Amino acid sequence: MEGRPAINAVPIGSNLAALANPTYKGLPAYTGAWKHCAYDPELPGPIYHPDQVRVPSELQDIVREWTKAVVLAQPEDLANFSQKWFASRASRTPNP
Repeated sequence: MEGRPAINAVPIGSNLAALANPTYKGLPAYTGAWKHCAYDPELPGPIYHPDQVRVPSELQDIVREWTKAVVLAQPEDLANFSQKWFASRASRTPNP
């Protein structure tokens, strides 16, 4: 089959983008345009999937209760309301 470019198999465990997109040319070169900023979008940190982060059910319950309290109270100063709400809850809940 002369005239056709060779098709090389992508080794298992390498970049899957080459499998998903036949025109994939690899990662772009790092420009360093953001290197002095607090966040460099060219070098993002790890991307977390929900399966990688375990949220304790107790936290979900507390956030749900706090959200209901905020919606019912409609406080003008959310930070002050939240500080008082969490302090009140902490004083009645024994620490583990």
